[in-house]
Amino acid sequence: MTTEACCTPAPPAAETSQGREDTLGGLRVYLSGSASATAAVILIPDVFGFDPPLMRKLADKVGAAGYLAVVPDLFYGDPYKPVGEDLRAGFTQWLPKHLPASKVEATKGLVEVLKDRGIKSIGIGGFCWGAKVAAFVGKEQCVNAVVQCHPSLIEASDYEEMSVPVAVLAAPTDGIDKYEDLLASRAELKSFVKIFPGVNHGWTVRYDENDEHAVEKANEAHKLMIDWFAKYL
Repeated sequence: MTTEACCTPAPPAAETSQGREDTLGGLRVYLSGSASATAAVILIPDVFGFDPPLMRKLADKVGAAGYLAVVPDLFYGDPYKPVGEDLRAGFTQWLPKHLPASKVEATKGLVEVLKDRGIKSIGIGGFCWGAKVAAFVGKEQCVNAVVQCHPSLIEASDYEEMSVPVAVLAAPTDGIDKYEDLLASRAELKSFVKIFPGVNHGWTVRYDENDEHAVEKANEAHKLMIDWFAKYL
């Protein structure tokens, strides 16, 4: 996967979100779903943060499935913003300020706030950059299940140390095929890997709403993610 793939923004999308912004655990969050839900899904976005319409529409879909969907602003108002045609230049300056490991404590704090509010089980879904945050959190048994969509920055240790059920939904260019045997060898770990043919990195939250094929593939991934959480939350 190239830097350009990781930091290429989505096509324009209609603003039709159904949730609301709030603050939890010191983080701005986008919330969708029932406030009386007893299970929550934290969706860790890609480098473009919690504002993009397609990210919020996915949260609405997760909320409609019966969960409290929570999209945190882990960038504290500083998501990646492409400037000019050279995506790599801006990204290499932005990334050191927002390394995934530096966001783990804030994410765990959000988990604790949700538990204090009566949430009994919590899943974490991570997208691109956010999938690495999900990997770190999934090692610590503070959530019940993990789903990674088109993961970035992944290493073998992420799957060697994963301690909760994990589903990985990847594009062919994400390099996840080299970890399939590792996950399959861990008989004690519930895992699922699907590499989607014919999609590009970021296809679950950066698709073109006017492209029927792209929408179909994104919806397929969304359903698999929600089904995984339904099984383990």
